[in-house]
Amino acid sequence: MEIVIPEVGGIDDDIPLTIKDDNLREKLLNAHLLIANIEALKDNPTQSSELLTKSSSTSLNSLLEETNTFHNSLPEFENFYFDLEILVVAVPLLILIYLFRIMKLSLSITIILKRSVVVVPLLSLISLVLNMIRLSLTLLMRSSPMNSLTSYLLWSMIVSILGICPIRVS
Repeated sequence: MEIVIPEVGGIDDDIPLTIKDDNLREKLLNAHLLIANIEALKDNPTQSSELLTKSSSTSLNSLLEETNTFHNSLPEFENFYFDLEILVVAVPLLILIYLFRIMKLSLSITIILKRSVVVVPLLSLISLVLNMIRLSLTLLMRSSPMNSLTSYLLWSMIVSILGICPIRVS
């Protein structure tokens, strides 16, 4: 299977990209289809999606009865689940696409998909680092100066993460 990635310059100079890893190819295809479906719904909202957004009821069964476009063989509400692997790939991609559109860059979705192999772990790493910094600052604000176990653990975590040697003043 080949995925064609257009260059930024235009469609004339397409470069075919062959992905040999079946799992990666399937994940990228699923993410690409998810993005295409979201864009299609955004461009041409259907009557069922308008009814879903305008509905005042909160139960899933009444929503299914109002739209009349779903099959009766759908499972109950507690049986719905999301594929975590698709969400891990798709959510950072959707964020990137949104950011590129805000900045009005002329990059196509397929170029973003090509670079997602590097971008997704990078976004995860950035998110983890920011959460660690936020947690450290929150604990620092709450703890008293070096007389509790929490503050000791906080400072030892900061020292081990940053790789610094604190100077002890006696």
